Amino acid sequence: MLHDKIKNALDADALKALEYLEKDPLSHADMIYPIKRQTAKILYAKNDGVILLETLSDSLMISLDHHDLNAVDFAFEDYHLFAVHQAPLLDALTKDRPAQWIMDCYQMVYEGPHIDVDPHAIIKSLVLDDLSIVSSHYHAVDDDDYLIDLLNRGQIWGLYVDSFNGKNSNSLELAGFIGEHLEGSMGLLEIFPDHRRKGYGLILEKFLIDRRLKADIPAFCQVERANDKSMGLQKKCGLTCAPRGVIWFYV
Repeated sequence: MLHDKIKNALDADALKALEYLEKDPLSHADMIYPIKRQTAKILYAKNDGVILLETLSDSLMISLDHHDLNAVDFAFEDYHLFAVHQAPLLDALTKDRPAQWIMDCYQMVYEGPHIDVDPHAIIKSLVLDDLSIVSSHYHAVDDDDYLIDLLNRGQIWGLYVDSFNGKNSNSLELAGFIGEHLEGSMGLLEIFPDHRRKGYGLILEKFLIDRRLKADIPAFCQVERANDKSMGLQKKCGLTCAPRGVIWFYV
């Protein structure tokens, strides 16, 4: 639920959207957050659903109680990147424009007020000079411009470890990283091959959850349904699986 102070700063369309979305806040965490940080342009908000444009990512986010798009007076053809919360909407929106890629995800949300973190972990914000190493390890987005944007915004963090087990104070090396996508979800988690199976993914994700909780930002992420390894990590971190997932696609 949003604080009263935030709600007082929102217009009538945003409040109407929240009225619908907060009936299932876990499933709609990805749509509620852009409204909270005011990066959402509300395009449709009625009793049967919400359509909003997340302006940083230029993604159209939709949750509707039905998939009869003829009942919604809206020009869907003007948009290309979608995140829908009801599976039938994928078929309806790709009937005339086939999807170039589809990512069907669980929505995971951390509901606790706090989380335990490793007090000894050395985690730093990565910078543009780190682009080559981030790009070489993160392949889910084949777009350096996207990574450049995140690095310039300070939205990727790296975990540094002692490669000589404490024998040399100058022996720190980057072992992996985590970040926040433009639309607000946690992600981009990568642990480099030589550093896997050491619990570093858990350290990084708990760090980011803690950072968001302290900033009063909901901690949520989206996990592809076939990614059992990532789902295991989310459960270790204590995230809850929302009743409904999110399907991302591009046309």
